[in-house]
Amino acid sequence: MTRSPSFENPPVVEIALGVQFRPIFALRGITLGPLRERWRDRYPVVEEQPPLAPVLEGAVAPGLGLALGFGPVPAARHWFLSSGGADLVQVQNDRLIVNWRKADSSVTYPRYEHMRELFATRIGEFVEFLDDERLGALEIVQAEASYINAVSVEAGQQGQLGELLRVWGGAAGHHLGEPEQARLALVFALPDAGHPPARMHIAVEPAQRADGGSALFMSLTARGAPVGPSLDEALKFLDGVHDHLTRSFIELTPATMHTIWGLRP
Repeated sequence: MTRSPSFENPPVVEIALGVQFRPIFALRGITLGPLRERWRDRYPVVEEQPPLAPVLEGAVAPGLGLALGFGPVPAARHWFLSSGGADLVQVQNDRLIVNWRKADSSVTYPRYEHMRELFATRIGEFVEFLDDERLGALEIVQAEASYINAVSVEAGQQGQLGELLRVWGGAAGHHLGEPEQARLALVFALPDAGHPPARMHIAVEPAQRADGGSALFMSLTARGAPVGPSLDEALKFLDGVHDHLTRSFIELTPATMHTIWGLRP
């Protein structure tokens, strides 16, 4: 594959790298104390959130993936947050996700290489914690990489997906004109990633920014089973799909936006 494109000022507002693994039912809030102490300096804030349901790619892609359960509903999900809230590690008994979230406009988003290293470090520490506490082994069943991009739009222009997507042709000729809002979802097969099936899900939809303004949010998520259950295989999967994600972003967005975002030669 060719070198992935990059931008000087990309519209990325969130990145997530994560894995799903076979549930470790002994992993619950009361057992996370040693992990919280291990991460306290970097992630001093801990919150409890509702659990994420398992979402695994199956033979058919129903929307955002096939929900499959291996047992009881997962225990609560715990957020380990940095003091500013930009860095986040999510842990529940069948999932670990490392996120970066854009806290304000002055913050430069970390590149994939940094996020990959951070993810590998956190999951390595998590495995050590599981071993030390004799809670069980990590058997990865799926890996996932996501990028969320936000593009501000003027009031009344929420439906103009053509400003963000090459594949949107508008609703020319409709007696009511262009829609006030429009949503788009695309699913691509990734035949060269991991153990089939692996897919890339792309969604574009209008949303409201934290400051009350309007934006178009474009999310790209690649998900599938690595060739094997180890961390090394999960990292190989993420490396492979990262190229697809970045290339897809530039192939689906127009050159006018590339200029605004500062496409690097």
